[in-house]
Amino acid sequence: MQRVYPLDTQFQEQHSLSERYAEVYADQYYRDRPLCYRVPRELMEAVRPGCRVLVSRKERDKSGTDRLGFVVRLSQNADEAEVAGEILDVFDDGEPVLNDALLRLVHWISDYYLSWPIEAIYAALPSALRVRPKETVCLQEFQLHAPDEKFIRTALRKRIMQELGHEPKLSVGQLERRTGSKYLHYALSELQRAGYVEVKKTFVQKGKAKVKTAYRLSKPYSTSEIEAIT
Repeated sequence: MQRVYPLDTQFQEQHSLSERYAEVYADQYYRDRPLCYRVPRELMEAVRPGCRVLVSRKERDKSGTDRLGFVVRLSQNADEAEVAGEILDVFDDGEPVLNDALLRLVHWISDYYLSWPIEAIYAALPSALRVRPKETVCLQEFQLHAPDEKFIRTALRKRIMQELGHEPKLSVGQLERRTGSKYLHYALSELQRAGYVEVKKTFVQKGKAKVKTAYRLSKPYSTSEIEAIT
């Protein structure tokens, strides 16, 4: 089996303007090797090795849904025939959830138990990182401060602020419908970093824990007492 070792954490510092592709283990894509995805220019600074991303489905995938993925490596070049699609959005402002040690554990689990790497990733990570949280966006109260020079005002971010101006508390789903864009996480992360909004996350557990009823004696009984009761 061909493996990807290790996470190239130095890549972004050395090639901050030239990276174009990310190798990603994507949800429900059961294969040993990661898929190659194009990194759009607006997400180049946010996408880092180990982070969670939203990737486009492959053309022959008829499900019509985008996939959660985990970036394991960035590269400057790729065979266009191997490019599965494009990274659409990045979660948690690109904060990595996989490091070198965890990736080695993932590959060990995959080899030892003959499982796919994406299955091993889900086994190694907390359940909250395997699902998309329910997110609510709240408009922050006005504060007088100098604008962040690094903050870029885009049409999408302006539209988000306009919608929150009409209704100061909206779910991400409501914002997606009102702005006409399905990919708001990076824009919301930037707005939150600049102090314009607050994103509150709620993780909903799927299913219920299994419960089994058990009984025990309230106090020790002698054999004769038990026989008298029964």
